[in-house]
Amino acid sequence: MIVLDLPPASGAPHARFQIFTSGIAAKQTFLIDVETGKTWVLASIKTTDKDGHEQETDDWEPFFN
Repeated sequence: MIVLDLPPASGAPHARFQIFTSGIAAKQTFLIDVETGKTWVLASIKTTDKDGHEQETDDWEPFFN
């Protein structure tokens, strides 16, 4: 899965990322770097190719960082 602006791996001896899903209707899902606090939000992008076929892709986009 694509993570935009992902920092380089640090080789930390512990889990570096946490996934958090909002408890209110599970509307938002976040990826949090526990070392830096940088946060991404899960986003779905719909595109249409030249033949008219719709395609949906998911990625992690920076969240106000």
